[in-house]
Amino acid sequence: MAGNVASNIAANTPTVDIPSRSHYLPVKEDIAKEEKYSDMPTQKFANEIVGAVVDGSAGKVWSGSNVWVVRAALWLPGWAMVSDHRPVL
Repeated sequence: MAGNVASNIAANTPTVDIPSRSHYLPVKEDIAKEEKYSDMPTQKFANEIVGAVVDGSAGKVWSGSNVWVVRAALWLPGWAMVSDHRPVL
């Protein structure tokens, strides 16, 4: 299970477009801000994963910055993680 790892995965993420009638318009600037997370360097992440495999780890290997968020999310009920409905902006 991986936390934050330095990569270009979100380099081309589209910007958020808030409709003019949206209830979220007053906080548009806050929504548009790019969140900054601490990323584990890619080489360090790779070394940890490969090291765990070589050492014979079984099951999940937890690595990456902020991996605790992923662990915490596993305690949430399924309905909190998956939605069939798109949020109304």
